[in-house]
Amino acid sequence: MNVYEFGALDAQYASYAASQTDALKRLFLMDGLSKFVDWPDDIFIQFNDDSFNKGKPLPDIAHLSIGSVVLNGRAFKALHSCLSDFGEFLQLHYQSEVCYLYNVTNIVDCAQETGTGRLPQLKPPKFEQERLPSHGTVFKIPSRKSTHLYVAGESLQKLIDENNLSGATFTLM
Repeated sequence: MNVYEFGALDAQYASYAASQTDALKRLFLMDGLSKFVDWPDDIFIQFNDDSFNKGKPLPDIAHLSIGSVVLNGRAFKALHSCLSDFGEFLQLHYQSEVCYLYNVTNIVDCAQETGTGRLPQLKPPKFEQERLPSHGTVFKIPSRKSTHLYVAGESLQKLIDENNLSGATFTLM
């Protein structure tokens, strides 16, 4: 079964930004642990107005922080039932819209680091086929639980395509 890194940092789309205060509080550190109970319901995010984002549209699935994705209302409606078993949706506000930070809490020990030395995480992990979760599962691995999202198989990608959602990236591992 194929494994993909799942993200939303796509050069053709803009990304969101957190306020400096929220970023300093490490509010958006998505480390595989649930944040739902302590999540404030009044978090506002904004368009990341830097030179990388100038003139680019916001996608349905967007980047805000490492190890997570943000879904607008349309993406949330289309993907909620598929993704809810593997994480939680944390409410955010962008202008007058509600959107959701998707925090994956499903940690699966199914990979080994392949790099050596001081920065082994610069190389992709090696996934062990016999330990992979079932097709369609979104997950994190223990060694990269704060930085990477993975998906087993192509069903999420197909659902995103069927619903004509923009912004998601899938990189074959």
